[in-house]
Amino acid sequence: MGKVLSAARRHAAGHPFLILFALCVSAAFIFDFSANTYTTLFWVVFAASFAVLIVLALFWKKTGRLTENKVFFLLTAASFLLKLGYVLYTGLSVRQHDTGSFKESSKSHAGYIYNLYSSYRLPDSARGQYYHPPLHYILEAAWLRAQTFLGVAFDAAKSNVTALTLFYSCSAGVISYKIFKELGIKGSSLAASYSLVAFHPTFIILAASYNNDILSITFLLAALLFLFRWWKSPTYYNIICLALCAGLGTAAKLSASYVLAAVAAIFMLRFFTEKRKARVIGQFAAFGVVAAPLGLFWSVWLKVKYGLKFGYVMKLAEDSKQFVGFRTAGERLFDVFAGVSQGIYFARGSDFGNAFHEYNLLSAILKTSVFGEWHIGEGFRLTESLALILFILNAVLILFSVFCMVYIFIKRKKGPSRILTDALIVLYFTIMAAYIGFCFSFPHDCTMDFRYITPTLIIGAAFIGLFLNGESASKRASYFKKISFYVIIAFCACAFGLFLLSNYAAN
Repeated sequence: MGKVLSAARRHAAGHPFLILFALCVSAAFIFDFSANTYTTLFWVVFAASFAVLIVLALFWKKTGRLTENKVFFLLTAASFLLKLGYVLYTGLSVRQHDTGSFKESSKSHAGYIYNLYSSYRLPDSARGQYYHPPLHYILEAAWLRAQTFLGVAFDAAKSNVTALTLFYSCSAGVISYKIFKELGIKGSSLAASYSLVAFHPTFIILAASYNNDILSITFLLAALLFLFRWWKSPTYYNIICLALCAGLGTAAKLSASYVLAAVAAIFMLRFFTEKRKARVIGQFAAFGVVAAPLGLFWSVWLKVKYGLKFGYVMKLAEDSKQFVGFRTAGERLFDVFAGVSQGIYFARGSDFGNAFHEYNLLSAILKTSVFGEWHIGEGFRLTESLALILFILNAVLILFSVFCMVYIFIKRKKGPSRILTDALIVLYFTIMAAYIGFCFSFPHDCTMDFRYITPTLIIGAAFIGLFLNGESASKRASYFKKISFYVIIAFCACAFGLFLLSNYAAN
């Protein structure tokens, strides 16, 4: 039995994406995704699987065989189980964004999928959510078609749609792990950084989402990974993979194009430092030939067919309850305590017991980065306690990640790792600048959701890992790092407990 488990672990570590895809697709046929609650079967599978993971962890620890790859396997497996559970109790109408219904008349995310499923044609308008690029919806429609072809009833098949977003979420974690390794993060520091991503609430929530956010984020991270690999080894293979990921990410959602700022910075640096200019110019051309059609075709389509400008985003009306454009710039940027005074959950006006709608960006980030726009955990004393602790720890870790970013930037040394960390900083400020501009151009509370800046989570986790990875110059620094590890462990444990048990809360 031990040899079988060991072989399975080695195979999973060598082919994580294939294993995760097989698990996610298989789960759709094993579990009832339409139940919107835990079933007895899930608890049996969860308990047995988690027990095996604990036994393996203890055995490997005791025998001195708890290697980096085995820690990765354990964390990935635990993360998958948690996200699967959340997906099973989160349905089409639960904690979703503009999902709508699977009907031809629906201009929602679900309607987009259904129309591709039923007509095999791109949208005939840019109304509602139809302005989004089609890649996510094409893949979901194909998955829906595959299920019904195999005899799955349509109502069950449409609930199983989130098997793909579950796969994307888990894959984003694996890609982040590979990014951390490219940065030279090792050992316990690597485990800490990966844990922050693997068990972060944002990726748990996005795992059950019907919209296109998580696919675009996954491709953005993959593009970042191949950008790092190309910098270290400037081959055509790496740059073509980079171009594919950047292009496909933008074909899922335009915000994936943010990675191009870091790409441009690295490309410029390579061009000015490379002696063989013709070589890099050829690779740049290859990048453009692959990435440009994938990334631009939908914007061109909307421009030609509907006369919409590049980067078009649907705008809500100013008479909407969510409109916060009457707030001053000072209030939106600095009045964080007003938002926090309304509690740890996103303020949505008097209908939800709040004095106003959330308007401060930092307050919104603190709340939506762990709960989205919902009251997750409310209604059950244990989960309410976990939610409060998680909110506090999240604020601490956000401040810590900013400290680590500044520290690494100041202390960085010349070499490949310096270039990569500088690229991360370029990407961070690009995303944050676009986010702030978005919030002021579209002044509604929903535009402040952390899901629009999710890649900053990976950047923050990377800098935390880099900081923890360094040598401690004093006992005080050593104690500080040890406390940081405990905070990360507590954060992951609270997130795990909250999202595992929120099925029993009111929200």
